[in-house]
Amino acid sequence: MREGTVGAIIQARMASTRLPGKTLMEIGGKPLLQHVVEAAQKAFYVEKVVVATTWLKENKPLIEWAESNNVLCFIYNGPDEDTMARTLAAAKAFHIDHIVRVTPDCPLLEPERIGYVVGAYLCLPENYDYVSNLGSPDYIDGLDVEVFSREALEKAFSMETTDFEKEHSTQILRKSGWFKACSVPMGFTQPWIKLSVDTDDDLEFVRAVYRRMGR
Repeated sequence: MREGTVGAIIQARMASTRLPGKTLMEIGGKPLLQHVVEAAQKAFYVEKVVVATTWLKENKPLIEWAESNNVLCFIYNGPDEDTMARTLAAAKAFHIDHIVRVTPDCPLLEPERIGYVVGAYLCLPENYDYVSNLGSPDYIDGLDVEVFSREALEKAFSMETTDFEKEHSTQILRKSGWFKACSVPMGFTQPWIKLSVDTDDDLEFVRAVYRRMGR
């Protein structure tokens, strides 16, 4: 098994084109972000959970929420859209060697799902730079887990990148061919289901799931 600190970094901001402020909207009696943070905190192998945001004034409620809930928070002094730089800076600040990327629009993500992907990354006989469930044929939108080394992200950051790649911080790791990457299966038979929250309809659907089933 690889050595080094494993930490989940959750890129959070209040701006959203389709559903502004969704990160702190209530689902099942808690803010959306809290569900994601708690799932990461309960996952096997994950030693630290960090909410990474920026100094933009609209993100102040996120910072206040993290502080009041004793959640590690990194505040990046740079563009809101450059999540690659923000992720790397947060990993360096909190001495994270292996980065778990989960997004704040996935309130149905399970701790077991996170631990499964992280365990594959840590224990596969070949040392992959990047392991996720995104490329599996049974992938479900809303249960995303990506794991990669800080060293690989540093290499990606040093490459000439587009604005799109900076905003979608793992594109180079996943698709450039310069890094050793693999996908692990999720074991689902309904990969067309959407569980992430991007619109009002998505939000109401997830709220209905919590009313019906709870965590």
